[in-house]
Amino acid sequence: MRKKFLLIVGILVFVSANSQADTTSGSCGAKAGDCNWSIDENGHLTITGSGAMISSPWNKASVTSADIQGVTSISHGAFLSASNLKSVNIDSTVKTISNNAFLWTGLTEIIVPNSVTSVGADGVGGIKKVYCPSGTDCHATSGETVLYEKLEDGTYKVNGEVYSSLDDIPLDGDKFYECGSSLKACSAFFDAETGKLTITGSGAMTSSPWNKASVTSADIQGVTSISHGAFLSASNLKSVNIDSTVKTISNNAFLWTGLTEIIVPNSVTSVGADGVGGIKKVYCPSGTDCQSPNSIPYDKIGDYYSVGGKMYSSLKNMLKGIEMKRIYTVQEATAAVSKKGKNTFSIRYR
Repeated sequence: MRKKFLLIVGILVFVSANSQADTTSGSCGAKAGDCNWSIDENGHLTITGSGAMISSPWNKASVTSADIQGVTSISHGAFLSASNLKSVNIDSTVKTISNNAFLWTGLTEIIVPNSVTSVGADGVGGIKKVYCPSGTDCHATSGETVLYEKLEDGTYKVNGEVYSSLDDIPLDGDKFYECGSSLKACSAFFDAETGKLTITGSGAMTSSPWNKASVTSADIQGVTSISHGAFLSASNLKSVNIDSTVKTISNNAFLWTGLTEIIVPNSVTSVGADGVGGIKKVYCPSGTDCQSPNSIPYDKIGDYYSVGGKMYSSLKNMLKGIEMKRIYTVQEATAAVSKKGKNTFSIRYR
């Protein structure tokens, strides 16, 4: 009797397991109509509905492509480790992509629809090319992020150029990077043709994922700090512009670059060890320790800059050595003209 009972249980377990493995359709939402799924013999997964996806009961290893229509969200780990997934189409109804949704899949690129306002940690993790709508943090730290803006006529704008579809946008070696806690905090665009790296944001730079050997110039705007080793050994870097929003330059930020001179903005209050190491001429605001034996202290006086008694109208002119013309009093100008001739001086009155 006991043997018969065990045999029956074993058969039931076997049938149940095989039934689950062979399941080709079902529900993935909280109630009927929210989210439904079906998968065909070729591994194409179709998801439809009008509500939130809250589960992913399909066999992820069997999925080769996916079409996600109507639902408002993609659930946590929906395609986690779906290594055979090669293509996915996401409808503009989707507003949220949850944590790990597409982590470790077979995808090499993905388009995050313009409708998406929230992407969880590693929601598109491990994907090489992520088309991400401007204003949305796609958390695409491991690949190239291509920021785009969808225009009213249905076209897409990327880096000033307009394309009829996302598929028409060429990378051509140009790359977008996330260099802070989010793209809003710090993002960077590398122009492969010119070698220029443009960094923008409103927060701290915490990483430097760009290829430093390729950078020939850098424009750093809006961010509050420059991260540890941001341009370490960037031997081809010949010029850099640092915005007055920057308060901190971290250790080794510009160590062993191709720079021969640099202006540390008046806003900077802290420079880490070798932050400007190896640069022959370092213009450093008085009162800030730039930790360089080559520091040349300067003072900001109103809207002007003073170095060694010489006045400059801007930091750029200070770097170029273009001094301000002296402003003469009427008496000085009159005396100078009568003594040396009226064409001797460029005279301004005050």
